[in-house]
Amino acid sequence: MIMDKSLHLDNRLSLCADFVRKGVKVADIGTDHAYLPVWLCKNSTAVQAVAADINPKPLQRGKETVVKYNAENMVQLRLSNGLENIQPDEADDIIIAGMGGELISDILNAAPWVKNSRYHFILQPMTKAEALREYLYENGFEIEAEKAAEAEGKIYSVMSVYYTGNEKHNIGILKYYGRLSPKDSDCAKSYIAKAGTALLKKGKGILTSNCFSSDGKKYVDYGKQLTEYAESGAVPKNKPTVQEIYSFIDSFAPFDTALDYDNVGILVGDSNGLVQRVLVALDITPEVVAEAAKLKANLIVSHHPVIFKPVRQVKNTDVTYMLAQKDINAICAHTNLDLSLKGVNICMANALGLKDVTLDSEGIAVGNIEGKALNSRQFAQLVKEKLHCSGVRFTDIENKIKRVAVGGGACGEYIYLAKELGAEAFVTGEIKHNYILESHSINLTVVDAGHYRTEDVVVDFLVKELSARFKDTEFIKSKVFTDYIDYI
Repeated sequence: MIMDKSLHLDNRLSLCADFVRKGVKVADIGTDHAYLPVWLCKNSTAVQAVAADINPKPLQRGKETVVKYNAENMVQLRLSNGLENIQPDEADDIIIAGMGGELISDILNAAPWVKNSRYHFILQPMTKAEALREYLYENGFEIEAEKAAEAEGKIYSVMSVYYTGNEKHNIGILKYYGRLSPKDSDCAKSYIAKAGTALLKKGKGILTSNCFSSDGKKYVDYGKQLTEYAESGAVPKNKPTVQEIYSFIDSFAPFDTALDYDNVGILVGDSNGLVQRVLVALDITPEVVAEAAKLKANLIVSHHPVIFKPVRQVKNTDVTYMLAQKDINAICAHTNLDLSLKGVNICMANALGLKDVTLDSEGIAVGNIEGKALNSRQFAQLVKEKLHCSGVRFTDIENKIKRVAVGGGACGEYIYLAKELGAEAFVTGEIKHNYILESHSINLTVVDAGHYRTEDVVVDFLVKELSARFKDTEFIKSKVFTDYIDYI
C-alpha cells in the first residue's frame, strides 16, 4: 500500500515514525488526529494500530483521519487514560508523544506490564525531558537511541527506549541530554546548546541570591559542560556529589559501625556539592590542603578525622579553616574502615601476601604465609619490603612463622587476641613497651612497621575502588603526605 501523499508528518512525528520497527503492532498514546498510526499502517510499517486518547474530541478528529485514508480495518480508536485500556498483547511498539515528560513517566508507571523487554517505546516529551530521562534510568529502562527534530520553531527530542531492568541512579548531567550528540545533527547541537544556556542562567540566578548554593554551582557547572559539548564535542562528565561518594564508602565501610569515641563522615563542606577532583590521603595536613588546592580537587577523602575533639575555636592556621577558605570538602573514614571487610587490615594482609585471610570482630586480620615458614628476622624483612618501610622494629625471638595477625595503626594491645587467633607473628603500627615485653613472654613475634606504613595501604585501595565506581572523576593519592619519620 502506498500512502496518500496528502498526509504529511511534521519533523517531530516523522522522527517518531523512523524509530518504529517494521511489521509490528503499534499503540499510539495521546494520538490527537491519529496521523502517526494511520501513516504507519498505510506505509506498511505497522500491521495494526490502536490510537488512544483520554479525551473524546481528539478521537473524533482521529476518526476523520482514519476514514479519510481508508484505514478502518487497520487502526482502532480507543478512549483510554494512558495505557489503562490497552491490553499487553495489543502492541509491540508503544508511542507516547506530544505531552510533558512527567506525564509520560506517570503513564509508564501506572502500567507495570510495560516493564518487559519485548516492548519498544518511542517517547517524545514536549517539556521536562530531563524528568523523563531520570525516571527511565531509575526504573530500569534504557535509552537505546535519541535524536532531535525541529517542529514549529521548537526543537524536541525523540527517544528509542527498551526495558532492561538495569536501574541507574544519580545520573546527574546525563538527564539533560541523554543520548543526544552534537555530531548527529544541527538540531541535536542546538538542543544541547539551549539546555546549557538555560542551566547557566538558572545557576547564576540562584548564586546571585546565595553565592554558597550547591544547586547554583551545580547548574552553572552543567551549563558550562553542555555549552562546551555543543561547541567542541567534549563529552560532559557526570560528576558525583560529596554525598554520593560518602554513600559509596558507606556501602563497604558503614559509618555507623565506627567506634563511639570516633568522629567520621562528611566533616567539612557541603554534602550536595559537585565533586570536581578528589585527593585521597591518610591525614589532612596543611600540606595536603595546599596540594588539593593546586590540583583543583574540592574533596579530600582521608582515613584519620580532620576534626576529632570538640572544636572551641578555629584559627587561620587550622586545617579546618584552610579547607573552608579554599572551598574543599572532607570525608573521613576511620574506625569504620578499620572494621571493614575491605578495610585497613585486610589491605595490609593482602599487601603482605597472606592467604586465607579472615577478619576478627575486633578488626584484626589473620592469614597464612604462602610457602615455607620464616624466622623472625626473615619475616621482619618481608614486612619491610612489602609495606615499603625505611625500617621496622621487631622482636627477634626463636619462632617459625606461618600464621600472621595484622592490626594497622595503634593496635599493640591486641597481642593476646593475635595469639588466640593462632598467630606466631603480629604486625602493627604502634606498640607500647609493656606489650613488647608481654609478647615475648607468650612467644609472639612482633613487628612494629609504623603507624603510617601499616595504614597507608588503604589509601591505594580507596583510590582504586572510588575510581572504578566514579569513572568520570579523577581520584589521586597524595604525594606530599608523610609521617615525617626518618631513620639513621
